[in-house]
Amino acid sequence: MKQAALWMVLAGTLVGLSAGSALSYRSGKSGGDGDFALYVAPAAVVAQAPGDGVTLHTDVPYAADTAASVVVTVDGTAVAVGGVWADDRGQLVARIAADDVLALGGDDSATIGLTLVVGGEALSASDTVRVNR
Repeated sequence: MKQAALWMVLAGTLVGLSAGSALSYRSGKSGGDGDFALYVAPAAVVAQAPGDGVTLHTDVPYAADTAASVVVTVDGTAVAVGGVWADDRGQLVARIAADDVLALGGDDSATIGLTLVVGGEALSASDTVRVNR
């Protein structure tokens, strides 16, 4: 009887942790607009803050040919992509310079767009971040 109760508690804990982890992933973030989810970090680019990059997280599975097709824009102007890799979930992540966002973004915000090719189809998404000079 005690062993069955222990297994029930253990199973309940594992299910709870799994569900909680899935529900908390990107919790409170919109995922941007477009063909796939795009999350930009940090949500506010501040000139005096430490750090020199802005990271773009997607829900697109990483593939070498997809990574080679990545184009990033800030308020419609293409910027250099500092790197593209897979995160721990196997999803595509890209990085751009914070200076590009500060230089090209508007007074209070910047729209960051990411375009890529998946299976021969061009997909794009965008997200808006705050800019504080």
